[in-house]
Amino acid sequence: MSQIREVSVEKVTITVTGKKMTFRIRVFTFFMLSLNLSWAAESKPGWVNVYQSSVFEFPGPGSNYETVTAGRHPWLVGYFLNNLVSWDPQDTLAPLPQDCSAKDLQKDLTQSLTAETYNKAFQDYAKKCESKYVQAYRPPFLGLLGLFAMKYSLDENPFLRRTVIHLPNGQKLKAALALKDQKKRPFVIVRMGITGNVEEAYAERFFYHHLFERGFYHLLLVENLTSSDFLYNNKVMDFGGVSEAYQNIWIAERLRSKEEKISELVESVHLIGLSLGGQGVLASAWIAPAQPQKNTVQSYLGLCPLVDLKKTFNQLFIKNSLKYPLEFWARSRFSEIQNFRSDLYTYDFGLTQRLLEASQQSFKKPAVEYGLLEPEFMKASNDFYFLHDLTQWDPEAREDVRAWVTAQDQIVPLELNSNNLDHLQPLVIAQGQHCSFPVEWHPHVTQALFNSHLLQNSKLQLEEISLQIQNISEPGWEFENVISGSEDSLQLILKSGNREEKLKVERSQLDFKIPNGPIDVFTLSVLKKWFSTNLKIHVDTVKSQMTVSWPFVRN
Repeated sequence: MSQIREVSVEKVTITVTGKKMTFRIRVFTFFMLSLNLSWAAESKPGWVNVYQSSVFEFPGPGSNYETVTAGRHPWLVGYFLNNLVSWDPQDTLAPLPQDCSAKDLQKDLTQSLTAETYNKAFQDYAKKCESKYVQAYRPPFLGLLGLFAMKYSLDENPFLRRTVIHLPNGQKLKAALALKDQKKRPFVIVRMGITGNVEEAYAERFFYHHLFERGFYHLLLVENLTSSDFLYNNKVMDFGGVSEAYQNIWIAERLRSKEEKISELVESVHLIGLSLGGQGVLASAWIAPAQPQKNTVQSYLGLCPLVDLKKTFNQLFIKNSLKYPLEFWARSRFSEIQNFRSDLYTYDFGLTQRLLEASQQSFKKPAVEYGLLEPEFMKASNDFYFLHDLTQWDPEAREDVRAWVTAQDQIVPLELNSNNLDHLQPLVIAQGQHCSFPVEWHPHVTQALFNSHLLQNSKLQLEEISLQIQNISEPGWEFENVISGSEDSLQLILKSGNREEKLKVERSQLDFKIPNGPIDVFTLSVLKKWFSTNLKIHVDTVKSQMTVSWPFVRN
């Protein structure tokens, strides 16, 4: 037990040099963006390499898969988002009050076995606690800007590995694989939104923060079929939906196949899709039951999912007052098209419609090329737009399939999409524009939402590690920080008022596989987020003892 000074040496150092440090970091980031340097390879853990195969390739620095394709965001946009307006979702927020505990919310949601009771449990919590967990009420598109400006470094993250998935039809999908350790865990496949590529991953960065860093899951982030990198590597155009659905199922089967070494890490498989990627995920749910291998995927979640492709794109690019700015954006993001279909890339404002028509003309049902089967209800039609309008599919309601939508959505309007899925009963969230609620909320509430869905649909058994500190009777203790300790341990910093305690934690007790030796700054920031979300502190005033505990995956 010790008393801390009013200002610690570390804080004085940061305060004194903070501006200079920020300036250097920004100049360095600018340099990185200008040269488009690859993900740093030397810091990546070597143990991941054993999971490479003919399907899941981990290309090294200098590979052709790093090529800067037309359609990537200009470096000036990257600099603006990564530096000038960026924000760090690190926990510096006040903790939620006890009667609005995110852990209690997670427990209530996990025990809600139907979409109706799940939605009610959340809305009851929102009615009581909205003023506590909503951090900022932003104008609609400022929320989206906040989503894109969330700070994240693909280069610095030692857990991320660039991955190329080799599909049976010869096509290649780029992905980012994040493995916590070599334990069996729920394995989450995330399909990105329109034009989403893993080299940038602006709209999808919150998945790293919530699924991988704060959660208990291995993560595979997969590009959208409209990604400029997919267009460059495959020279084909496809607006997701059905094609992504078959890809999703095939990838899930490969992850579970005993022929793949990576299957040793898979406790269950879960699909999550954002926006256009959400259409492929929901379509996967209705195609999967027709396959010989049952229960390959344990849950499906669409975040603000596209449901009716034709009506939504007509609304955005023909009837919308923003159609000209949107077409300007589309011309930039789809500019890779001109390198293999220059006939589509003419100088007017009809590019998006031409791309849809080209996709319609070239569309072939992909079931056979993935060795999968076509459901009976799909055999009746070859029409591209019918197969990309999920309101026509009329499946039965299932509790392993969910959708979360935001009440405000000018990109995927609810009245054209999720409102028409009677069997789904989507959870409607008041805050955010097109699922930007992760920047509006206290992060622990977002985490509770993800955990409740994934843990409810898996068999992961979480144990608890508990450590005690004696001669403690004061209430109000909170987690403050995590710092490097010895070669095989680190220290948790706990504070109450002006008192500080350091608690030794062995690296074997962490939720990440971290080799002995110095821990880099990025990994320490990851550990801080994980402990701030998952740590529980209880003071027994009778025994004068503080118990600190956290969930742990042991297998």
